Amino acid sequence: MENDIYRPTTVLWGATDVNHMLELAGRDDLSTNDDDGEPPNAAFRVPHPEAGGGWVAVLYTQTVAPPSIPGPWRNYGGGIGPKRILWVNGRGEWGYSEHHVAGKDSLYQMNGSLEALRKSIRPVREIEGFEMMPEKYLERALGWNAEEGWPLERLVALARGDFEVDNPAMKYWK
Repeated sequence: MENDIYRPTTVLWGATDVNHMLELAGRDDLSTNDDDGEPPNAAFRVPHPEAGGGWVAVLYTQTVAPPSIPGPWRNYGGGIGPKRILWVNGRGEWGYSEHHVAGKDSLYQMNGSLEALRKSIRPVREIEGFEMMPEKYLERALGWNAEEGWPLERLVALARGDFEVDNPAMKYWK
């Protein structure tokens, strides 16, 4: 019987955390610290007319396996699994993108290309066999987002382009 302490852990982050992660991924030089401390309380919007105005990041997950784990989990993605981002578009439809730590789909390899990021997002209805995360985790992330002023309805309105947000993270993605 496998002990749960020997299993990887999946970590869940909300919309403003995705924004901060994408800001870091889009920077040319991570050693440059031009922020004012706290990351902005903003949602990250990827304009896309065919998606009802654009895609907005709702949450992301990443699975990590500490190097102390014995057995087959030790080799799991070098200890860190891909970043899995759940998006919503201006029509309220879910989208998904997956980004490995290294490789052509890595957020860092995109070099701040908004076009490359846009191309990585696929509507979930077009992904054969796609399974949404368990409802309790989705509800948890949506609750966090709402507490930070980003309920799902507001994220969809941002995706549609009903309003703009002053989001410093966007300056790294062109």
